[in-house]
Amino acid sequence: MLDWLNPFSENFILKIAFVPRSPEYESKKEELGNAFKQKFLFYDNIVSALQQIKNLGTGNGTPPTFEVTIPSKYGGGVYKIIDFSYFSQYRLYILNFSRCIMWFFFIKGIFRSLPKTTRLQS
Repeated sequence: MLDWLNPFSENFILKIAFVPRSPEYESKKEELGNAFKQKFLFYDNIVSALQQIKNLGTGNGTPPTFEVTIPSKYGGGVYKIIDFSYFSQYRLYILNFSRCIMWFFFIKGIFRSLPKTTRLQS
């Protein structure tokens, strides 16, 4: 009985009632995902572009290139949209410059709000 009320248990009553466990559910989930990806071909391109943007700050040394895969009925092929290989030698300077700009505005905002936060309320 207590096992049904424990939300961390496998036998939690809401988990048993509302979470499907059948293998048909997994196959329908995969089928729906594949249908979505076939209908919206740009989905994979957006996901890969966002993944590359997420990995920009890792500093792995390889410049990102954003590519679009065109379906065969529209001519086919893989085309580069943006290629940052030209800026790879200046990457460190660009990152440090943008960090300095961000820190400048952050510290400026702190100094502007500092008198308001240190003022004694009477």
